[in-house]
Amino acid sequence: MAYQDLKPSFARHETFGLRYSWLPKGFHAFKSEQGASAFTDDHATVRLGVGKNMVNAIFYWLQASDVIDKPGNEYTVTDFGKAILEEYDPYLEDDGSLQLIHWQLCKNPTLALAFYWFFGRYHALSFSYDEVATAFKDFCRGRLGVSVSDSSLDKDINMVLRMYAPQRKKRDSIEDSFDNPMAQLALAQYSESDHRYIKPVTDQPELDTHVFCRVVSDFARDKGADISVSLADLMKGQECLPGPASCFCLSQSGTITMLERMQREYPQQLELKEQAGNWVLYFREGAKSVSELRDLSLKNYYQG
Repeated sequence: MAYQDLKPSFARHETFGLRYSWLPKGFHAFKSEQGASAFTDDHATVRLGVGKNMVNAIFYWLQASDVIDKPGNEYTVTDFGKAILEEYDPYLEDDGSLQLIHWQLCKNPTLALAFYWFFGRYHALSFSYDEVATAFKDFCRGRLGVSVSDSSLDKDINMVLRMYAPQRKKRDSIEDSFDNPMAQLALAQYSESDHRYIKPVTDQPELDTHVFCRVVSDFARDKGADISVSLADLMKGQECLPGPASCFCLSQSGTITMLERMQREYPQQLELKEQAGNWVLYFREGAKSVSELRDLSLKNYYQG
């Protein structure tokens, strides 16, 4: 997809950030109530135990994180939703699941444009709120040519910052501070001393090799790259598809290290080559290897 084909939506989260329990709760409701009516009928608020706006937010986060999708006239559970919330981690207790959900958000510019842009296209390492908000608005209006209000754009970029780099406030309860899953990934920080945000580009030692392998194979499939992906591909991505390294704030050296680990784990599917400083990851059997890696990496991560 190119930018001219993109039709993003804005501020559908109702200003409520994703919470730990919402995806499992929403997934169960969707499955048990036969679809989207779980969020639209008269019993939705009672069923989910939250107010109407939060019901809408749960429904939105299920879609934005690719747990459910609407490929035709009806919403259905995706393969990703089945794998994570039905088979491997139904209560979202594993950090790897959060990393995978983070990737799904970043690669969904239609429903989660601010996430895609912040991690995939905004490369400042230190910035104020005004700086990042202005840059996001310039991207939306200048690069994408969309006409949308300042308030909607502010809500979306503020949502990203609240979820990944929350500010500590005295009125926040302990429960609130623990009910913010994406903050645990430490992919952004807020500095109380100078009131600026930081995106720490590091080797990301907490990122599991199998999880990153799933992300890379996902990226290759979506890019249509069934022969190889280069280090530059993984760092920069392309229009509407962010680079995995960028999404996880991985340094170049950290990305190379991760690719070397992936090759050791999956020698039958992968071969990493370096020529004149250019690193390329090859899929030994093309699309078959990409497909195998997507399944094997999840299985190996969750089942060991």
